[in-house]
Amino acid sequence: MKSLLFILFVSFGFCNLSAQLVFTSSYTATVVSKSIAHSDFNLDGNRDFVVSDYSLNKIKVFLGTGTGNFLTPLEFSVGTTPYFVYAVDLNNDLKTDIITANSNSNNLSVLMGSGNGSFSSAVNYSVGMSPSSITAGDFNGDSKMDIACSNFTSNDVNVLFGDGSGGLTVSGNYSSGTTVNPVSICNADLNNDAKADLIVCNKFTNSFSIFLNAGSGLFASPISYGFTETPVFISSYDFNMDGKKDIITINSTSSSLNYRTIGVFTGNGDGTLQSSIDTPGPSLPLSGCIGDFDSNGHLDVVMAYGGVHSLSFSDGHTDGTFGSILISISGVTSGAEFVCSADFDNNGKPDLAYCGNGSVEVLLNNTITGNKEEKQLTNQLFNVYPNPSNGILFVNSTDVVKLSLLNEFGQHIQDAELNAGNNYKMVLDDLRDGIYFIKGIGKQGIITKKIVILKP
Repeated sequence: MKSLLFILFVSFGFCNLSAQLVFTSSYTATVVSKSIAHSDFNLDGNRDFVVSDYSLNKIKVFLGTGTGNFLTPLEFSVGTTPYFVYAVDLNNDLKTDIITANSNSNNLSVLMGSGNGSFSSAVNYSVGMSPSSITAGDFNGDSKMDIACSNFTSNDVNVLFGDGSGGLTVSGNYSSGTTVNPVSICNADLNNDAKADLIVCNKFTNSFSIFLNAGSGLFASPISYGFTETPVFISSYDFNMDGKKDIITINSTSSSLNYRTIGVFTGNGDGTLQSSIDTPGPSLPLSGCIGDFDSNGHLDVVMAYGGVHSLSFSDGHTDGTFGSILISISGVTSGAEFVCSADFDNNGKPDLAYCGNGSVEVLLNNTITGNKEEKQLTNQLFNVYPNPSNGILFVNSTDVVKLSLLNEFGQHIQDAELNAGNNYKMVLDDLRDGIYFIKGIGKQGIITKKIVILKP
């Protein structure tokens, strides 16, 4: 463990404000990995993470203490050369399971979570050649979690239907094209029909493919979007908050000197996309993640740059695009090949965890928001109950408190003001199950509380 401090002074011209980004290194460990995922594996309310150790054909689970530190990792065997790791509840028992994509054994390993940080022995499912990425969703409309994976060498996508008990059946096989080498996959409802569509990033044809869900687990022929960059990572979110899912690509190279590192394709809500809005930045990133790292209410992007030992930050705008100023978070100790964001110290701000050839590191977000120093309180400025919540939450306080509800990315969802002695009812049944934060600001300072939504 170490305590390195990375301070970034960023001036965002679009709003003429200055933000001070502060990341503190709280934890490092030796592991040879190319992928990292997070969840609460032992149900203690603290965020944990898992990495795939492709040199040992194992995963390593790091259980968090809620302070940014972690216990000695637990090891579990998987298939050969686990390239990608994914965390999801496959059997709806509220315990997170783990899946790895094993590039040399051409299969997926499924390990069922016990809820105490341990996992069952791996069950393997054969897929295409060199599986590279995994996503999960209900693809056939039976309310059971399914899996899709991209296969780098066989240039296709496998869909595996879940039986609700953790078992999978390999069902569909969808071609992404010839020599496209799909390297990253995600899912989102792009046409607002309540069905999860698939989006696949094709590395060597400078394109990504959209497979619209036709119902009953079937997908339409891919719609491809080409551009001049080489995409290496893809994700979907409603960046401009218009109720329509957008797509973001992280791009490794460009034909011009002004590298268009980030591409945002705004969704039209009917399965089609607008032309890419590009953001220039350093070339050759390998992956990225999103979060409101500067607490300004807009999602930002952090990218991992492999051998150059750095991460890079781009600030989000109101319209869902990203600023052209990308600041390097230098000083990281190993090749940052894969990065994810989660709140590892329970302060309501998204932190960073990255892995690469040789180690894994956690960087805590201690960013100062605005010009006034935040005083974090440890007393009971307000009370929240019940927690976990089934979608209805009550908050009370003995003081006047301004409340902000944040998602796990640190993005604002709603605000309210709580009067002294009053109970405030928050109706949250339109939110997905998961971890959220309520930040309260009173005369004495600020306190952030974590809540969990688990609807029946």
